[in-house]
Amino acid sequence: GQYGDQLQFGGRHCVDTFVEAVTALACLSWMPGGVTFAGLHFCVRHEECHTAAAESAGRC
Repeated sequence: GQYGDQLQFGGRHCVDTFVEAVTALACLSWMPGGVTFAGLHFCVRHEECHTAAAESAGRC
């Protein structure tokens, strides 16, 4: 988050910040249900996403 502005607008730390953001999304994609960021969904096991969504919908 420290160089988020450079990621958005370009700058000296743009590449490093992009790599860190992609690495974080890759790690979070292993969580049950995956992760949704900027309207895109990332997951490793898509069938678990449906199960997690159904379970969370039942709690509300």
